[in-house]
Amino acid sequence: MAKVLHDRTNSKILVCCYTNHALDQFLEDLMKIGIPQSSIVRLGGKATTATEPLQLEKQRSNYRTTQMEFMAIDEVKKLREQNCTELQKTFNAYKSAHIQNPQLLGYIEFEDPEYFM
Repeated sequence: MAKVLHDRTNSKILVCCYTNHALDQFLEDLMKIGIPQSSIVRLGGKATTATEPLQLEKQRSNYRTTQMEFMAIDEVKKLREQNCTELQKTFNAYKSAHIQNPQLLGYIEFEDPEYFM
């Protein structure tokens, strides 16, 4: 089934295993039925010699980040910093409000009644 999905569709297959040994066994079987190593990425701990080249860390060396990707990463980092700063301000305002349980329950009762019991 995995071979058909690989060869005839654009679908991705996610394999989750309880042990690294089971994962390696399954990946080795996929390679034996003709799924190329270039179509497989392995995430997880210790790998066998047969599946070691499939590890994400090993494959990253063949990939170079483009300038556009670096720019996108920088934009996401800026947005993350802005969101972090805003969240910190909001949380500090919340902490300094000294809201008591009766006030909170009153708010929930009238503003969000689906959460009020």
